Amino acid sequence: MDQFQPPNNAPNQPQQPQYGQQPQYGQQQPGQFGQQPPQYGQQQPGQAPQYPQQQFPGYPGNGSAISPIAPVEKPQTLKNAVILMYVGAALSVIGGIFTLFQVNQLVDMAIAQAQTQNSGLSGSTIESVKSITQATTYASMIFGLIIGTGLWIWMALANGAGKSWARVVATVFAAISILSGIYSLIASSISKTIFVSSLIIGIITLLVSITALVLIWLKPSSDYYKFKSQKVLY
Repeated sequence: MDQFQPPNNAPNQPQQPQYGQQPQYGQQQPGQFGQQPPQYGQQQPGQAPQYPQQQFPGYPGNGSAISPIAPVEKPQTLKNAVILMYVGAALSVIGGIFTLFQVNQLVDMAIAQAQTQNSGLSGSTIESVKSITQATTYASMIFGLIIGTGLWIWMALANGAGKSWARVVATVFAAISILSGIYSLIASSISKTIFVSSLIIGIITLLVSITALVLIWLKPSSDYYKFKSQKVLY
């Protein structure tokens, strides 16, 4: 008896692959009919996981750039403050030189006061005290002259470069200089040991310190310090 054969016009049924055979091109494996393609970000079998690329604003290559900071020129207020700081350094040198020439007079005045309080001091003792006092006074004044002049120049350079920390340090130094200068003028006037040259230089130094302190805190100077302290990322 002849076996039943399907008509020629019947659609061909997909042949199932036998055990150990690979499906041919265009054929689906069993169980895949009706499956949806994997969505974006889903991992396919045998493939590495895919992650969406995240864009970070403000970095090159992401379509956005950092807005440039408007440059700020050094204002005249800060330039004048720096000039005054150099003037303060010059006054420190001049005042130190005048004081060095007056050491002998200051020591003689101190010894005269000591003799009035203790008249039993011998001549050799007085000479020894005078020599030691002169040497100590010269050394301390020279050291103070170098330190004082160096601080003025250092502050002028640092503030001229727009360093924010330099303005704070200059403010502290100026406050100390103003207070110590006022105290020295008052104490010297009471003890009557002040000289005219030292008085004039001391007053000018006080005015220079106060004026420079005001100039570095004015708004144009503050804007320049703020501009110099900002960092631009490229």
